[in-house]
Amino acid sequence: GARVYLRDEVGPASPADATVRRDYHGNAFFHAEGAFEVRISGKAHLRVVRGIEYEAAEYEIPVRADAEVDAPVRLRRWSHMAADGWYSGDVHVHLHYGGEYLLEPAGAALVQRGEDVHFLNMMVANEGSGWVHDVENFTGADHELSGGEHILRWGEEYRNNFYGHMCMYGITSLVPPIYSGFPNSEHSHDLPSNADAAAHCHAVGGTLSYAHPMFESIDLDRVFADEHRLSVEAKELPVDAALGHIDAIDVLAYPANTAESCALWYRLLNCGLRLAATAGTDTFMNWCEQAEFSNPPAGDRVFVGVEGAFTTESWCAGVRAGRTFVTNGPMLSLKVNERGIGDEIEAQSGDLLRIEAEAGSAVPIDHLELIVNGEVAAAADADGDGRHGALSSELQVDGSCWIAVRVRGPEHELVLDPEGAFAHTSPVYITVAGAPIARRADAAYFVDWIDRLIAMTEAHARFPSHADRDAVIAQFREAQAYYHANAASGAETGASDC
Repeated sequence: GARVYLRDEVGPASPADATVRRDYHGNAFFHAEGAFEVRISGKAHLRVVRGIEYEAAEYEIPVRADAEVDAPVRLRRWSHMAADGWYSGDVHVHLHYGGEYLLEPAGAALVQRGEDVHFLNMMVANEGSGWVHDVENFTGADHELSGGEHILRWGEEYRNNFYGHMCMYGITSLVPPIYSGFPNSEHSHDLPSNADAAAHCHAVGGTLSYAHPMFESIDLDRVFADEHRLSVEAKELPVDAALGHIDAIDVLAYPANTAESCALWYRLLNCGLRLAATAGTDTFMNWCEQAEFSNPPAGDRVFVGVEGAFTTESWCAGVRAGRTFVTNGPMLSLKVNERGIGDEIEAQSGDLLRIEAEAGSAVPIDHLELIVNGEVAAAADADGDGRHGALSSELQVDGSCWIAVRVRGPEHELVLDPEGAFAHTSPVYITVAGAPIARRADAAYFVDWIDRLIAMTEAHARFPSHADRDAVIAQFREAQAYYHANAASGAETGASDC
């Protein structure tokens, strides 16, 4: 299968039975498998794309009136991460969410093969009320259309617009009540907390990440402005992470600010919390023309290092172990003293670490950056053709820290993201003398965050009783104690840690 862009002298062209949509750039596309027939007017331009590990193929096709032309297409693979045990996924996809089309699971399976994304986590989710989309497709197991290296499975988006949204995958049963805090529904109160829902997710075998964490600046005055109280940003994330309920954060997502989401993630990592980087596009597959939301799934995707056979269980275990990198095009590798992404290295103060990173891409990239405790410690420009880059560095450690690599590039028509080419690894963790990573300023930031969350909860959240409100706030205070302790033991800056 593949994604097809076909345009003739009149406009977009497609088979009669195709589901046609427009991507973020406004280009019409459909997915096809094998051969298809299209009636075109005059010269046509054909672009065929299969995910991000194949070169896009482009053709100009002249057709005379009343003539037939064959246009065979051969795609060249430039990357094969699965051959090395790295399997891609999109943890946040909606088959139905309003929109123009009524779709079947077979349509999702076709798109999955066309995008060559290995794990596609489809969402059971409400929208603006108590109506829950696609619950009939949930079985708690891989869909019967799964096969080979493509697992199609329904999970859940647990939605509370006050606390934030969570993507749940690998669950064997739905996490009730699926949503909370929606006035026109059976669950109008902000109960249970996201922390309780996340704990339930783990209890039914699930793995979970926070969706679209930040849309704008992580400045606390903005995050907790009254007009943003229902912003669907990840306001409860610092609580749930400190309580041990969260596995990952979707640092790459279409309806989010990547730089600000990363900045929030860095602060959490600097407080000793180990959260993998994941990607969830929040694609609405039955929308025709809705900017990023009508993109194909997995334009942003997470690659997960899997041990053994590729299964839902092994893929989710890789997320929980932190063996991930996220990307909208470039591929990344990282080794620290020959240890890989997600690993922990026990070191002594003064030890010298050898770091090797590499990036390859079908779209242009500008440079690689070595990130240590949220700061750029080294950088390297891409090679002359802009499709490859490498970085070698040595780092002397003075204290516990985390090390990751990111790559950036310009906007490109094949990058379905408004912020240009981007990829980021999850960290390698360096532990010196058994001490946790602790940065005082970041811990203090989350102490303040939770104070503001509690104040907003008291002013605006809805509960059946004062006792219910107090129980949720008690959870918030329990998490805040973690950051108080981290602040008390933390270094003044990230730079002094490593």
